[in-house]
Amino acid sequence: MSEDRKLEEVLYDTKVPEGEFEQILSDHLESGRQISLGELYFSPNVSSERFREILRHYVESGNLDEALPYLRKFKQRYLMSRRRFMGYAAIFGTTLALGGFAGCTQQKAEVQAGKSPTDKAIKKGKLGLGAISVLDCEGYGYIIKEKRILEEMGYDMNYVYVPTSPTLVEAFMAGEINGLYPGACTVAMAVEKGIALKNAATAMIAHGGWSIRKELAEKEDITNMDEFFEYAKQRKAEGNPVKVATQVPATTTYLWYGVTCLKYGMDPEKDFDVKMLPPAEVALSIISGRVEAQSICEQWDTYPEYYGQTKIIGHGISERPYCMFGHIDAKDENSYGICTTFAYNPNLEAQAKRDYIEAQRKAVQFMHDEPLEAMKLMSKISKTPLTVEYVGLFRRPRWQVDIWYYSLEQGYKGFQKLGLAKGGLKLEDWVDTEFATGIEPPYPSLAGFIDQDGPVDVVSDAFVKQVYEDAKKFIGKGEF
Repeated sequence: MSEDRKLEEVLYDTKVPEGEFEQILSDHLESGRQISLGELYFSPNVSSERFREILRHYVESGNLDEALPYLRKFKQRYLMSRRRFMGYAAIFGTTLALGGFAGCTQQKAEVQAGKSPTDKAIKKGKLGLGAISVLDCEGYGYIIKEKRILEEMGYDMNYVYVPTSPTLVEAFMAGEINGLYPGACTVAMAVEKGIALKNAATAMIAHGGWSIRKELAEKEDITNMDEFFEYAKQRKAEGNPVKVATQVPATTTYLWYGVTCLKYGMDPEKDFDVKMLPPAEVALSIISGRVEAQSICEQWDTYPEYYGQTKIIGHGISERPYCMFGHIDAKDENSYGICTTFAYNPNLEAQAKRDYIEAQRKAVQFMHDEPLEAMKLMSKISKTPLTVEYVGLFRRPRWQVDIWYYSLEQGYKGFQKLGLAKGGLKLEDWVDTEFATGIEPPYPSLAGFIDQDGPVDVVSDAFVKQVYEDAKKFIGKGEF
């Protein structure tokens, strides 16, 4: 068995030779360890034909619960006889419904309330909403549940919280949910894979930042993105690339990490010693000193800074030379990067679509009216201090509902440049332009404490010092 590279390391590496990837994949499957089907489904290195073979392997290994959503996608006739399939279903206690499956991801998903909407045709009055269980940037979804916003609008709700995006997509494909909070441009990649999904609203804007270990900043006198990348090029030339942590490909985090590297003339994987990790582990890796830099979303960028371990050098709403290049055609006035969106099944009835979008507006209104209560809820989600929530979620990003279409278009181009998207989709293929409302910058934040249009100085020592002082006052008294 090859021990040179793990499957997780090459899953999204489009430069790995096909034969080498297949050997690593085969070794992984033969070892008895099984990576998430969601990860395999989105890998650019796994063809549809190869995925069907892997799916058959999962079923025959007894992992039917995880396989069921994909069996519906690829049709069970490609994998086994109907008699054999029903035999597996009976053995594992799973019900096969015509056009849909129930209970497919319950071993991973925490079903919070109600019943699973498994009907192929979504009936009015019955909706399912899902979110990632550790990301407070998906706070709209938690506010909607806590405040019973959609229940008050007359819906019988099912809430599903899971730890990763692929598992969330599995719940969506299984019919347990029909609305969810993905990475903004991840939706386009899902549509390329044949999943019926469309963005309908914006959530958090101006995805996180770049931070470096404080001792590195002081030793090398690095204060901004230009200086960091000059240093990174020097380290690359010396054969000692900078160790950096970010999230896995197909996420918005990796998108902004990747296009930023490209803008500075560096390869995001070859020119750095890059670790691709879940959000919380990205933050912990830089706190521990395992890596020297990180590119990650807001609260997990703020977390190490709160403990005095890092210095932020770049951000999605800063001016150059502090700006993360959130877009392929980055300019100071369009540096905003939409990080998280709300998306739904485009086959929903028109009224359900309108109500879902209205629920986002009610959620952001709650954030505006009750910021301290919203911070407490978000702190509970991510297990981070209230101060981190105040700085990372209420003083650095913007919150919106309307969509700046240009941001999504540029993000999709970014995935193409990184070799993670095929290209060819029109905006209306993955954004519900009939129901979503467009917006142009500069535009206000509907919640939080950003009180200016355009770029915001979030990197300077003066800003950092001020926001943490403000946080103590706000959290202590509930107001300034």
